[in-house]
Order: sequence, then C-alpha cells, then structure tokens
Amino acid sequence: MTELVYADILVAENIILTYLLLLGASAIASVRAKRWRVVLSSFAGGASSLLALLPTPPLALSLLERAGLLFLLVFAAWGWGNWKRFLRVCGAFLAVTIVFGGLMFVLEMTLKPESMFYGNGIVYFDLDMLTLILFALIGYGAARGIAALVHRRNPGAHKAQATIYIFGQSITLDAIYDSGNSLTDGFTGTPVMVVAYCAVESFLPENLRGFFQGSLSIADLPANQPWSVRLRQVPYHAVGKDGLLPAFRADKVVARMNGKDTQTLQAICAVTMDELPETYGAILQKTMVD
Repeated sequence: MTELVYADILVAENIILTYLLLLGASAIASVRAKRWRVVLSSFAGGASSLLALLPTPPLALSLLERAGLLFLLVFAAWGWGNWKRFLRVCGAFLAVTIVFGGLMFVLEMTLKPESMFYGNGIVYFDLDMLTLILFALIGYGAARGIAALVHRRNPGAHKAQATIYIFGQSITLDAIYDSGNSLTDGFTGTPVMVVAYCAVESFLPENLRGFFQGSLSIADLPANQPWSVRLRQVPYHAVGKDGLLPAFRADKVVARMNGKDTQTLQAICAVTMDELPETYGAILQKTMVD
C-alpha cells in the first residue's frame, strides 16, 4: 500500500516533535540550553525527517545514521561544553527518543490509524495545519509540566555549597548550580561565579564596599591594599538587561555538590545587588561543578 506523505507537513511536525524531545532531554539531564539553539536543532531534526522518504538502509548504516543525527542535534542545542555533560545529554535525548519511538510503534501496531505513517524512526500524521498547531501547544504544555515535575521531585539536584578563599580568609555560601551559566572573564577565560552582595557584605573590606554597591569606581579606591589588584568589572548579559558587574578574583573557590568537591583556582566572583533565586548566596558557573 502506497502512503501519501506531504513533505511540508512532515517537516513541520518533526520540527515540533524534535523541540519537545529536546525539552524532555533538558529536563531529564538538568542541563539548560539557549532557546535559539534549541530552535536551530529542532529545524535540523525537521529537515532530517525527509530521510523517511528514502528506502530503508541496511541496519548498520541506519544505526550509524541515527548516531550521527543524535550527536548533531545535541551539539546544535547544547554545544560541546565538556564530554561528561555532552554524553549525559546524549543519553537523555536518546532515552526520550526511544520512549517516544516505542509509543509510536505500539500505536501503529495496535490502533493502525489511517492518517499515521511511521518509518525509518520518523513519524508522520496527515493533519491540517490548525490541528497540528493545537497538538503542538498541547505537547509543549505537557513537556513543560513534565520538566516542572522532574525538578519538583528532585529539588536538591542543583543545590550546592561554595567556599570562597582569599588572603587567608574564607566564606561558605549556599549556592545553586546553573548549567546555563557560562559567564567567563573576557581576559583570562576564568569562570565567573555570581554572588549576592547581601551574602558577602561582611566578608568584603569596608572601604571597598562602595565599589560593589556601584557608588565608587576602581579609580576611587585605595591602591595600597592587596584587594585592590583583585578588583575588576565583568560584562554580563541576561534576559532584558546587560551591563557590568563589580567582581574580585579569589585565590580559589571550592564547590561541593552531591558530596563531591571541585576546586577552581583564581575564580572570579561577580557581585550583584539583586537577590538570587530562593535566597541562594551564589550561582556557580557550569565548569565549576560539571
């Protein structure tokens, strides 16, 4: 029996499905990706759905093709980062893809819907665009709900502690690990940890606090103390705003997460006057733990 497949609907459906699968993988792996990268990866997944129109290749070639596509989509969405994070996301994406593929196979074998085509690991439903958009919105809502449920059931997944050491002093802060925080010092490439001013105020020299509050520039500060050569300003960009954060270079920062200590030498601590999520004292940069 010949299946009539519309290429535009096929690509559009698989752009949406890839997007939802990427969201699911992100929730499982607890690794966030920039939205534009997820969209780019989704379009690549949609374009790859045209492979379903080709004859089924030999098993070995098919597995190689699927592995290459998996790595491509994950790299497009999250980049490389480091090999541990990359493999974790690949495993999460493979898991949600296998679950979805299994559900589609069972659906095809049991209900045999006339408007459905499943081949080469690609699913196609013969739907009009309005219905397609409706199902996309429902699927997006479901994916967001699953992501929220995953994080609610594992609330400690991102919790950590960070101990800052400088000139023989130290302070330990409750911290949160943010895999989406890739902030680095533009001159040295050193990772930048964001700390709340209210959490480190007592740790900072009193005559330097005006710098971190934004009322003094570096030129206004005394130059005859060790802290002076450790001060700088770090450019940052966040949703809806960007600018410079006052910062200092620590001797080291030791991050403790899930019972494991990770040491980062010469880490930069950027100080914000804003409150951090859930009153945490610091946000760890992704390479300081991962």
